[in-house]
Amino acid sequence: MASMLTVLVMVLAISVIPAQGYMPITGFCSSDADCISAEGEDVSCCAQWNIRMPVRVCKPLREVGEVCPVNAPPFPLMDTERQTSFCPCHQGLTCRRVRGQTLVGRCQDVGIIAAAH
Repeated sequence: MASMLTVLVMVLAISVIPAQGYMPITGFCSSDADCISAEGEDVSCCAQWNIRMPVRVCKPLREVGEVCPVNAPPFPLMDTERQTSFCPCHQGLTCRRVRGQTLVGRCQDVGIIAAAH
């Protein structure tokens, strides 16, 4: 009963908190498949609301220049839960590590990276 009450309180809290700029919320989910079918396209993944709240919601895939998780599991991820609050980069982009960081990068166009090498 206590855990059910905790979940109810979390859901109510989330429903009254406005989305913060870059993180529009499109619905609760348990896997990327839930987000794909809800959107009709491969434009969002199932990720944690934030680091401290294990509630999973559909969030947009990251675009050029946005912060991304380095070495993120492939998209779509169907068999297991994503262990981050960020989605991976959109198709055709890659997450390039930011200097001095080990887990955080920025999404970059694969073609631009290939031309630089």
